[in-house]
Amino acid sequence: MAEVPDELIKLERSAEEERAKLAGLTGDDYDAQWRRWREASERCRRPSRCTPRRRASAGTNWSRL
Repeated sequence: MAEVPDELIKLERSAEEERAKLAGLTGDDYDAQWRRWREASERCRRPSRCTPRRRASAGTNWSRL
């Protein structure tokens, strides 16, 4: 089984903490917190979606990285 990087674990925990803060909120407060949760969730998922194959197919110049 592959080891999960500490950075990914931190991102996932952050997203989960933001999701938990949605409990009991309504209206504008809920909407604002939902956006914070969504942004944290996107940061968590981004590393796993950006595999070298996808980056290469998107035209990433690996010699500059």
